[in-house]
Amino acid sequence: MKPREIARWLFVILFLATGLMVLPAARHELPSLVSSPPANAQEKSAEPENGVVLTTSTFRTIASKVKPHVVNISSTRVLREAELQSPFHFFLDPFSDRRFGENAPELRQQSLGSGFVIDDDGHVVTNYHVIEKAEEIKVITLSNKEFDAELIGKDSKTDIALLKVKGDLHALTGTVEIGDSARLEVGDWVMAVGNPFALGHTVTVGVVSAMGRTGLGIGPYEDFIQTDASINPGNSGGPLVDITGKVVGINTAIYSRTGQSAGIGFAIPINMAGNIISQLKKTGKVVRGWLGVEIQEVGADIASALGLPSAEGALVVRVTDDSPAAKSGLQAKDVIVGFDGKAVSSHDALPSMVAALPPGAKVKVDVVREGQKKQFNLVLGVLPEEDEQPVGSGTSGDSRGYVGIEAQTLTADLAKRLGLEEATGVLITDVDPRSPAARAKPPLRRGDVILEVNQKKVADMEEYRAAVAEVQPGDAVLFFIRRPNGGSRYVAVKAEEAPRDE
Repeated sequence: MKPREIARWLFVILFLATGLMVLPAARHELPSLVSSPPANAQEKSAEPENGVVLTTSTFRTIASKVKPHVVNISSTRVLREAELQSPFHFFLDPFSDRRFGENAPELRQQSLGSGFVIDDDGHVVTNYHVIEKAEEIKVITLSNKEFDAELIGKDSKTDIALLKVKGDLHALTGTVEIGDSARLEVGDWVMAVGNPFALGHTVTVGVVSAMGRTGLGIGPYEDFIQTDASINPGNSGGPLVDITGKVVGINTAIYSRTGQSAGIGFAIPINMAGNIISQLKKTGKVVRGWLGVEIQEVGADIASALGLPSAEGALVVRVTDDSPAAKSGLQAKDVIVGFDGKAVSSHDALPSMVAALPPGAKVKVDVVREGQKKQFNLVLGVLPEEDEQPVGSGTSGDSRGYVGIEAQTLTADLAKRLGLEEATGVLITDVDPRSPAARAKPPLRRGDVILEVNQKKVADMEEYRAAVAEVQPGDAVLFFIRRPNGGSRYVAVKAEEAPRDE
């Protein structure tokens, strides 16, 4: 045998011998990778979080604790032709029978969402958009028991609604525990519980991705918890809970190009929701503090022009006459950098800070004016468009004659989001589908901006109220409106008697 062949065979023998020595060790270690963990594995944990030691059963424990108090919500609403034309209802069947005017067909649309029981009286918290304009609301528990529920109160600006279960409350199995969203930090574990795609009582786990998210265009009062726990259609209104199983948020929205979870979801902090829920339970409506300013962001160019050290704060564009801000001495071009002892990092943060306080609260406002820091003391007033709005009225400023719209002053921020060049007028935020406004030809729509009422210019809600104050049932009201990306036009609406709440 040649030397080269001898060397080759020696190499093969050596390789096989090495493999035989390694293989028994591998066989010995392999079972420990795939078999059940030893009995004491439950005690092995990560570092404590929020006072809780994480174990392999932590999330299982949270799910079993929370799920019995989470409910699925099914609501049914009626849509008329006016809403079928609205871009906000693009999901309707395009082949539905459509007729116009007062004889337009009523189409019934079902909405699915989630909620959670907060007390032994059967109160359930959910999102407003889950039960918006609903004529019938059903609540379904983990044990598949179904209840009728009534709407106690709503707050469209924060997308919160409060329901009350009808019937035998003994069938409800306790309530959730409320946590403290102020203690959340980026990276904390959270769990979302809800009814995604009608797959009831599903849990998903993730972390807090960010806190204090604003500028999303979801609503006027934004201070969201961002999480990567999967939130999908149907999760709306369900709880976001922390590692102790306590509710720290209300799952509300997602950022997605497909309508499904892309790992970016948003929840209303429970600390922000608490005051709203308490007011809804007591009075059925929400009354907020009012400062009386219109504001915009402070960009780098504006900061440079005003001699500010950084592009932070809220630039005052306009001060409403006879408002708390006006009485205290605030002026246009002031930059609000502090409110009630807290820094105002951006203009998006200020509305939520003001709205979180009740009317009559005494606050200090820190501003920068012409490069100098100043402080003003003032007493918050009542936000005008919410001071007389009971649940179910369907009006905002309508007096004896009923038109059927809800509206608010068009701010500089809202105008920018809608692509409007000028921030003047009244923005329609909702239209009662059975109202004269919905039956008008063409109908008034959510997103329309009212510039004139009966040939009188209206720059804000105060002027709008004055313009409709003398309207009587049977009167024709002439609106001049601007539609985002749709030009301007006149719309005549015949006022009616205001419907009675049942």
